[in-house]
Amino acid sequence: MDDKTERMTALIEDTLREHAQPLQEYGNIALPRKDLEHIPQRDGTYTWRLVYWRFLGSGVIDIEYSPEDDTFTFNRKRDVRTTSDMQEVAEYLVERLEGIREGRVENLRTQAKQCAHLSPETALGRLKELTKDVFCGPSEGEMDLFKEFHREEREERQRPTIGWGQYHSDIRTLAEKVSALYTPDIIVPCMLGGLIPGAIMAKELGVQDVRPIDIEREDDERRLAYDVQGDVKGKKVLIVEDDIPTGKTPLLVKQIFEERDAEVRIAALYVTQDTKKTVDFYAEVRELLPHHPWKRFNRGNRLRT
Repeated sequence: MDDKTERMTALIEDTLREHAQPLQEYGNIALPRKDLEHIPQRDGTYTWRLVYWRFLGSGVIDIEYSPEDDTFTFNRKRDVRTTSDMQEVAEYLVERLEGIREGRVENLRTQAKQCAHLSPETALGRLKELTKDVFCGPSEGEMDLFKEFHREEREERQRPTIGWGQYHSDIRTLAEKVSALYTPDIIVPCMLGGLIPGAIMAKELGVQDVRPIDIEREDDERRLAYDVQGDVKGKKVLIVEDDIPTGKTPLLVKQIFEERDAEVRIAALYVTQDTKKTVDFYAEVRELLPHHPWKRFNRGNRLRT
């Protein structure tokens, strides 16, 4: 084995120790059967083979080195990429390890959704039964994650769905509460959930200026995706949401407008005991936030604000 091959072996092993082992400790990835298989080929090339386990099978990451060309090739059967930079090989391996982790988490989420009609104990038994013949079934950490996903899916199924008549009536109730204490110049619906109540609120309050805003959510982070148009300095702004599970989105929108010297209030149809303090007006406090009329056929994909 030449010097570069030895250094490449050390680099890959270091990368596995640094990135695969921490993921294993969190229970989101299975380490390979062997830390690393180093396979000399007849044509003078070397192949490093990393074998990892999915829920229902295994996968392989191949890294091939040709001393003659002084290049590395990743997974020659698919996703072919070639480089002479050793560090790029390590970066590629990290990228693949993260992809494995994300794939296993997505599998857990899918299984939890399919078992949402079952009790927690039965659902966990179903997961174990599904993976009993697989070398690397779910770890303790993954089973905890499955329980969390399953709980969320069951809560989603338990939430009531309200009809259009009740929905419209609650919007009018909210509009009456707002009109008694506040006269907005601009209504800002938070997309997408706030669009319908925002439009009806504008009609009820006689407000002509409606400017939607969009806040994207990634994990617990929020960022501005679509900003309102025009100047709002000195204006009275009413932020409208359908419901408030966490309060993070409307509070971020409020901060944005206050930094632009606008007077801001927040109105939402439905809040919980924990989130009612984040708004100025609400129609009703609910233990379980309802599915709105247009969401009844899309229960698994609601945006939590």
